[in-house]
Amino acid sequence: MINNKIKIAAVNFKSSQDIFENINHLEEFLDILTKENVHFVLFPELSISSYCNNFSIHRKWDECKGEAIRILNEISKKYDIIFSVGFPHDSHISQAVWYRGNMQALHHKTKLGPSEKANFKWGRDIHISNIEGFKFGTSICYESHFPEISAKYEEQGASLLCFPFASPRESLEEKDDRFKMILRARAYDNSCFAICCNSVGEYGSNKNKYAGVALIIDPKGKILAEAKSYEETYIIAEMDLDIIENIKKSNMGYFRSEDNFRI
Repeated sequence: MINNKIKIAAVNFKSSQDIFENINHLEEFLDILTKENVHFVLFPELSISSYCNNFSIHRKWDECKGEAIRILNEISKKYDIIFSVGFPHDSHISQAVWYRGNMQALHHKTKLGPSEKANFKWGRDIHISNIEGFKFGTSICYESHFPEISAKYEEQGASLLCFPFASPRESLEEKDDRFKMILRARAYDNSCFAICCNSVGEYGSNKNKYAGVALIIDPKGKILAEAKSYEETYIIAEMDLDIIENIKKSNMGYFRSEDNFRI
């Protein structure tokens, strides 16, 4: 399935408090995106469970995780597509990758936001996912602020940097500006493609709304696809891996070569 042209998609996803409803809704998007010949789909942070930074989220997931994972396995058998989704796992905020009937990779958030530290464990490992030669790294929400994580993924051979968010506050314009500022730098500095998505819908007792911003960025920092809305939406773009190879072969433009780290 994987070659030098890879079609990728990001979904600004509205999660409910019902895990199985969220899984069914995820499948609806997979059905749509499979018909668009997409190879890889990114869903937001904690998209299966819905985002919550208190301990109740662990109990909710633990009560049904066996059945939830079984259904996700079955969905993954049905669609020839790689998909990345979020849920709490062993007291971590985690992002899992499914393909061909199995969970293929699992990343635990290594940098927790201030409000998350009391109820979640820190992840310790930063490793790329490698699905039939398609290599990508995941930085969950707050991790996006730490450029060394993206650099580590590039060192391991990643061609795509994935940024699933459940990022509250801010207007659409503020969120869009901040995401572009951070993620264009991550893509450009590491000569990688970058993709992000955010939750949409209401959160908190004040019923504030998530600002749904999705971006796909090429290794030169060019925006290939974008969306910003308070409603659900998705974007699609094609990764051309030859772009990365050409950058790495050039005398200028590849900033992470060994020569550039000599002091």
